[in-house]
Amino acid sequence: MYGGYNNFGKGAKISKKIDLPPHYRIKIKMTYFKLDSWDGHEGWVTVEGERIWKRAFAVAETYKLCGIAEFTWKTLVVGVDAEVAHTKGVANIVVGSDLDETPDNESFGVRDFFLYIAKCAKSCY
Repeated sequence: MYGGYNNFGKGAKISKKIDLPPHYRIKIKMTYFKLDSWDGHEGWVTVEGERIWKRAFAVAETYKLCGIAEFTWKTLVVGVDAEVAHTKGVANIVVGSDLDETPDNESFGVRDFFLYIAKCAKSCY
């Protein structure tokens, strides 16, 4: 996992610029981990500043997997599967949250990131 407990909390973001061949659409898939005391906060993904995925998380819908051992706060693992029209030669992707506390209290992480492109026919070069 990239990020995770006591690593990515308030203000943390993952950003990546990826050079791409000619295309007209991209699809992003990944596993997103909500860790510990989220109380309605959102996890999100943007491409070129446009939010293409978001999800609000509550404490009650989770299970104990990792994070703070002595509390009842828990983890939820969800799949991100989002598509967006995109034609630029570089994709600017950011993953984050609206957490408002330190990462030892609420945090997030990701793994299994995949980027798919729908390539153009020659007429779109």
